[in-house]
Amino acid sequence: MEKSNIVPYALGAVIGIAIVLAILASMGFIELPETPEETVRKTKAEDAIADAKDAIKSAERQGKDVSSAEEKLNEAQEAYESGNFEEAELLAEEAETLADIADEPEPEPEPEDDYPPALPDEFFG
Repeated sequence: MEKSNIVPYALGAVIGIAIVLAILASMGFIELPETPEETVRKTKAEDAIADAKDAIKSAERQGKDVSSAEEKLNEAQEAYESGNFEEAELLAEEAETLADIADEPEPEPEPEDDYPPALPDEFFG
């Protein structure tokens, strides 16, 4: 075989391997490396989720109702796990905001006395 004939075969082999890898990746058998843009989006989502968790913990320590913030954080984590990093970042930011503006707990009502009302002093007169 001459040198000039090897190039088309090598090129064909490389293209064939690329096609096989693409098919395997689309079927979930292998993971292709992330692009730099994907890495940035993933990192931003991770940071936003961490910030939301910190805000929720802080609000909980203050006795605030953080149930809506926790629900939004769960949505953010689900979006992250499904690979939707931009949505995860937005939802985590919403969760952080909800934690920051969470309502203070309602003060407990003063206990009422079990005693009947006192009679006025004139009554004893």
